[in-house]
Amino acid sequence: MLIRLLAILVLLLGLWAVFRLAMSLRFAKLSREQTRAREEDRGRLVIAEIPSDSGLELLLEDEAYFYWKGGTLPKARLLGGHLRLSGGLVATVSRDGVTMPAPPPAQVEEGRGRWEVVLQLDGGAVESIACGSLGEGVSREIAGQVFEAVRRATASRA
Repeated sequence: MLIRLLAILVLLLGLWAVFRLAMSLRFAKLSREQTRAREEDRGRLVIAEIPSDSGLELLLEDEAYFYWKGGTLPKARLLGGHLRLSGGLVATVSRDGVTMPAPPPAQVEEGRGRWEVVLQLDGGAVESIACGSLGEGVSREIAGQVFEAVRRATASRA
C-alpha cells in the first residue's frame, strides 16, 4: 500500500513538472508572438529570430534601417556583406561598383562551426551577426534569411 502511494506521489510530481514546463513554453511562445506583432504594427518586418545567450533576438527591418539588439543600422551605410561558416567565405554581396574588402578573421571555436553574416559599412566599419552553430538545424536557415535581407538592401541602394 505504501509503495502504491509513493508511486502515485511520484507520478503526480512528474505530471506537475511536465505541466509547468508546458505552460512556461506556451507563455514564451505567446510573448514572442506579441513582440513580433508589436514590431509588425510599427511597420517593421521580422527577418529572423536569432538565438543568443539572452534568448531570441529579433532582426528587423523597415525601409531605411535594420534593427538588432536594441540598435539601429541605417541601410544607407551598408556596402555589402559576407556569409561565413566557421570563418570560411560562403557568399558575398555588395552594391554595384563597391569592392568588398576581405572580412576580418573569425574567432573559431574548436569543434563548433558557426554561421555568421558580416556586414561591411561605409567608413570601414564592420558589424557581425552571429546566426548560430552548425549543430543547430535552423542556424543555416537563419543565416540565409539574414544574408538575403542584406542582398535586398544592397540591391535597392545600387
